[in-house]
Amino acid sequence: MSEDRKNKYTVVPQQDEELEVLGSQGSHLLDQEPEEAYCLFENPEFSSSWFSKITFSWLNPLLRYGARNPLEEKDLWGLHSSDQTVQLSKAFEESWKKEYVRCRRTDDSSQEQSVELESFDTQPLESQQEPFLEETDSNSSPVEEERSVVQTSRKSFRSVLGDFFRSPKQPSVAFAIGRAFGWAFLKAAPLKFVYDCLQFVGPVVLNGILVYLKDPSESLMVGLGYCLLLTIGMSTQSLFLQSYFMRCYRVGLHVRNGISAAVFQKSLRLDAEARNASTVGEMVNLIAVDAQRIGLSLFPYLHLLWSGPFQIVVSMIFLYKVIGIASFAGLALMLALIPLNLVLARIMRRLSQSLMKRKDDRVRAVNEMLLGIRQIKLFAWEESIKKHILALRELEVQSLRKLMIYNAVSGFVWQFTPVAVAAVSFSVMSLDSRIELTPARAFSALTLFNILRFPLNVFPDLISSLIDGIVSSRRIQHFLLQTQVQGRKEDQEENEEEEEEIVAAMNGGNFYWNRQDKRKRRAILQDIHFQVRRGQLVAIVGSVGSGKTSILSALLGEMVDDLPPERKAFVKGKVAYSPQIPWVINQTLRENILFGEEYNEERYYQTLESCALLPDLDMLPAGDKTEIGEKGINLSGGQKARIALARACYRDSDVYMLDDPLSAVDTHVAKQLFDMAIDGPLLKGKTRILVTHHIDFLSKADNILVVHQGKLVDQGKFDDLITRASIGSFFQSSAAQSSSPPRKALNEPHLVSTGEQTAISLEQTSHPCANGYNERVNSSTVVPTSSSESDLESLEQEETTSVDDTKQQTKESQLQQLEKPQNDKAKLTIDEERFTGRVKFSIYIAYFMAVGVFFFTLTIFSGTCAQGLRIAVDAWLSAWSDDSASSRSGSAAHSTLYYVTIYIALALGNAVFILLRQLIWILGGLSAAQGMHLRMLNTVIRAPMRFFDATPVGRILNRFAKDQEALDRSLPQSMSSVFNSLFTMIGGILVTMFVTPLIVLVLIPLGWIYRLISTFYLQTNRELKRLESITRSPFLAHFGETLNGVSCIRAFDAQSMFRNQNFALLDKNSKPTLYSVACNRWLGIRLDIVGVCLVSVASLLATLAKGHIDSGLAGLSITYALQVTGTLSWFIRMSTDTETQMNSVERILYYGNLESESAYDVPERDPRPEQWPTKGCVVFENVVMQYRPEMEPALRGISFCIRGGEKVGIVGRTGAGKSSLTLALFRMVELTSGRILVDDIDISQIGLRTLRSRISIITQDPILFTGTVRSNLDPFQDFDEHRIWQALAQAHLKHYIESLPFGLDTIVADGGENFSAGQRQLLCLARCLLRKTKIIVMDEATAACDMQTDELIQHTIRREFRDCTLIIIAHRLKTVIDADKIIVLQNGKVVEMDSPRTLLSDPTSEFSSLVDQLGPSAAKKLRKLAQVAIV
Repeated sequence: MSEDRKNKYTVVPQQDEELEVLGSQGSHLLDQEPEEAYCLFENPEFSSSWFSKITFSWLNPLLRYGARNPLEEKDLWGLHSSDQTVQLSKAFEESWKKEYVRCRRTDDSSQEQSVELESFDTQPLESQQEPFLEETDSNSSPVEEERSVVQTSRKSFRSVLGDFFRSPKQPSVAFAIGRAFGWAFLKAAPLKFVYDCLQFVGPVVLNGILVYLKDPSESLMVGLGYCLLLTIGMSTQSLFLQSYFMRCYRVGLHVRNGISAAVFQKSLRLDAEARNASTVGEMVNLIAVDAQRIGLSLFPYLHLLWSGPFQIVVSMIFLYKVIGIASFAGLALMLALIPLNLVLARIMRRLSQSLMKRKDDRVRAVNEMLLGIRQIKLFAWEESIKKHILALRELEVQSLRKLMIYNAVSGFVWQFTPVAVAAVSFSVMSLDSRIELTPARAFSALTLFNILRFPLNVFPDLISSLIDGIVSSRRIQHFLLQTQVQGRKEDQEENEEEEEEIVAAMNGGNFYWNRQDKRKRRAILQDIHFQVRRGQLVAIVGSVGSGKTSILSALLGEMVDDLPPERKAFVKGKVAYSPQIPWVINQTLRENILFGEEYNEERYYQTLESCALLPDLDMLPAGDKTEIGEKGINLSGGQKARIALARACYRDSDVYMLDDPLSAVDTHVAKQLFDMAIDGPLLKGKTRILVTHHIDFLSKADNILVVHQGKLVDQGKFDDLITRASIGSFFQSSAAQSSSPPRKALNEPHLVSTGEQTAISLEQTSHPCANGYNERVNSSTVVPTSSSESDLESLEQEETTSVDDTKQQTKESQLQQLEKPQNDKAKLTIDEERFTGRVKFSIYIAYFMAVGVFFFTLTIFSGTCAQGLRIAVDAWLSAWSDDSASSRSGSAAHSTLYYVTIYIALALGNAVFILLRQLIWILGGLSAAQGMHLRMLNTVIRAPMRFFDATPVGRILNRFAKDQEALDRSLPQSMSSVFNSLFTMIGGILVTMFVTPLIVLVLIPLGWIYRLISTFYLQTNRELKRLESITRSPFLAHFGETLNGVSCIRAFDAQSMFRNQNFALLDKNSKPTLYSVACNRWLGIRLDIVGVCLVSVASLLATLAKGHIDSGLAGLSITYALQVTGTLSWFIRMSTDTETQMNSVERILYYGNLESESAYDVPERDPRPEQWPTKGCVVFENVVMQYRPEMEPALRGISFCIRGGEKVGIVGRTGAGKSSLTLALFRMVELTSGRILVDDIDISQIGLRTLRSRISIITQDPILFTGTVRSNLDPFQDFDEHRIWQALAQAHLKHYIESLPFGLDTIVADGGENFSAGQRQLLCLARCLLRKTKIIVMDEATAACDMQTDELIQHTIRREFRDCTLIIIAHRLKTVIDADKIIVLQNGKVVEMDSPRTLLSDPTSEFSSLVDQLGPSAAKKLRKLAQVAIV
């Protein structure tokens, strides 16, 4: 086999675009060879013969391989270029642009707007201003706008269709889809037309056979000719039907992928306002649910919009020829039912809109829970979060229950229509004495009614899918028309030669985070003027929330301004960006740093060295090949910050924007980062814009921008600012209340700035409340004297070595470290579980038990009764027709009224049981879905942290979104179809066997063939469906990861790289989907042949039995044989679909049986809150802890005692076990041996809720949840409003929160993005102050705060928590130098424990060594501070 023909997946690059490869999650899969000697070549579909195409024989190699081996993704053929997402995305994008142009002609107000999905490189700035979006009331929220859309769209179904096809004022997604994929879709219409025509061969031939049986003079050859014609017609009919479905499903897949690509590309362009309006959950649903509904749920059946009426019209024409004027009675009944169906359609559309909105809310809440699960567990908030999600789920189920009931009623109406039409038609016909009801007439009409049954039965599903499709298309349209960032401006007209050296500038104007703020004139930045020259180092300083990050965002084009194009903020050249909240991707450390750039060993090593990452390689199991977990779950805050900085430094850019990269690291590391990376040889000669709270490095800046409350209050060199006393203002100006506007603020606070200034000390007061704070601070006994504070400030400038310092290694050894072989330890994320083979019978039992024995038994009973009555209806018609024929000879047994009455009664009984079966199964299925969702939520939220560390959020979210959707709607519908088909098939076979017993001889071999074909097919298709589910998770995980880092991606201009990665993952998901559809077509043709054999034998036996069989019974036999033929392949397809949906049950049940943490509550041992803890004494006794059994212990026999009320500092080098000690205290990881006592109670003997709710922690990563400020501080509503305001005052946030229009009820956006990082940390501090437990754990809780705010916070903590036990994880020695006790950890062991003064008095102590490494001057000051603290 030639190597170039092997299954190598390729992505076709777009115009002049270099292809980006997948990261560690996917790239290695693209190069793997299939196992054994088996290798599939590229897709043979388009190179195979015409016969192979129409019979789908080109699939035989795949089916044979799948029958012998469980299929893997690498075993599948690659996609043809016409099926790849790159091409489909391009087609949809071009169509969307044309749709915009078409609408632009009808709306002159949109001339300056654009709907570009992605124009990152070529689109001029002016056309990227704003997508086409109608102006709305400035006071209406996105939710209110959505509600108004729902309310105004409550029209009749006819109005819905009218709106759908009417030329819109806004660009229509439906029209764009039609323009992009409509021609390929229309090519399937001739196939459907031929199939529809061939359907009527059956009734014509049946009529001929029954006439032949009645006419003794007819030759046998005539009957055999009819049998041959029936066989040929039905065989040809199957070939056309399967080819039609293949074309439609392929187009549906194209539509799904095109829409998914559009949603992904649009998500890369959303501005802050749109991000708040379109939550992560909604965007996930757009791809996981809405795109699927439009593409694969709607398009395969969309031709029924014309095909259904065509079949109905032709059937009515044939019926008129068979039963005459009576056919119009049936037509009148169908027309009379149309208004009812329209009303039902209108109601279902409204319910569908409500359901999708509520589903979005639930998925968003689950996503937020998964992202903040560590904080939820640390604060014991599981019950609160679960209650919130279940409340949203209950609202969703209410809408779902109503929708499913109306669906059942609609389905009942459509299913009963053919029976009712037949009853009415035959009843009216019996009144016309001129028309004889012969078996030929009766069963020809009955066959036509059965043909009529299909479009009428499918119509409710079609209408439901069409309604869902319309709702989904409008949701996608609303999303694609969301406002987007205006984009970074690179070019600036140069009026003078010296302006060539200006690479970045802001030229005044006001900047806003969204257009709503712009309309309300709530500016975040006001009238800022500055220029950055090539090669300069520009520092931006200011208090918390003053607008420092906003300046960088304005330069990057992330904000809205009111400036003309020639005055807009700009940055020239290539940009590298390090965000304030570090963003890492779920790939290896090396790939995080390279970020798509080519690997250069020398520069890579220099970057690692400059960013202090070389020592970290010792701790990583595979060096820089170690996989980084989602959101950097296996990294410390400092490591994430250094990796984000290294990513920026490695890139050879013109301008480096560094947003406070030094806040999360130690002082020594900060100095190394600044001296070697930011101001070192690595970025020598480059332009750097640095946001920082470190005053140590300001003297080296070429220009310093001092920002206060969104305004540039001063700029210049360090000495000039000191002289003007401006530099100090950024530390204390409003620091006492942090009342400046937040990043992405929703509301602008009041401007306050007064007070005297002290130039050199950098401590000045600008708010009247600051003096009050100082009074309280000075009254505290633990606060250092003023001389101590001065020493602390100067100490910041003189520290040269950190707690996390390691011995310097040679370059050669470090290079060897980089080349560590990759092994299993390098992989953090575990592969998704995959079940092989048939879905276990126990899964079905578990589902049926969840449905309930009562519901299941009643469903079987009602289905059996419905089918029995259906057979009785047709049998009664057979007897009626025979008796009617006998009445001509005067031997009629009963009157016509007698037959009509019983016929109608049987039909009504059949209808009642059909409705009963559907309602019972819907309610039972919904009950099962609700129970399984509750079980999964309970186990996931109680799963240990190691599960979340190794499982991507997208994978878990896939269970709650796509798999739950399958349980809610798809599985009950599929299983209902299986039951319906099974009853129909069994009934048909029994009737055929009763009339022609000899057919049993044929049924046995046909049954064996049927079993062989279905088994051969099921083994392959089952694995394809599982692969489809498994490959969906990486796609959704990548999508979520991209959303979290979209501002960083835009700054690096990496949209194309992430787009190609996303497209490749989507194509990986499309392969099993496409080949599963093809396998269904392969099966359909072969099962249709089996059915044709059954019909042919039944008609042949009836023909040969002429004179020995009643024509009525012969008609009944052939009619049911025809019915079995159509039902057989549908039954297999629905069975396969059900098994596919059962995979979702399997996956949800797997998550419903996850390993759980220890008992949440132990009522018999849990102490009451007032009883424990009362002292705050913490004792570790021989504590040994390891994260996983195969790993080395992180804590090795630790023992120490912390007395109640003590302040204890935990210090040690990186990897010493500081964080592990905290995790052990909160039982986030259970101990291997030893025990921990808190006030003489072994914490392993009490419930986790009791333990975690009685200890508070302030983490380095501040996490806020969507909701309000109040719900973030007090989710259980345990405190009154006065206590909440008191906690905010203690955290220096009261004045800022008071300045917001809604105060405590101010909305908190996703992740707290409408607050700055510093304000988020202060809110987390307020949360801790509110609880005020006896034991407090702090982990560098003020890293993102400016220096003065940090000092105020430290004073507040010492004052408010003076009676509490404080355990401080130290990153800077000065924060714990006044502690009562220092615990020094090394390699998971306690090496020293005593007061700072005692430890420092011993020059050989480890702590003394750490202090001495800071340098003589800094060590002297620290020793002095230790003495002062004791005094």
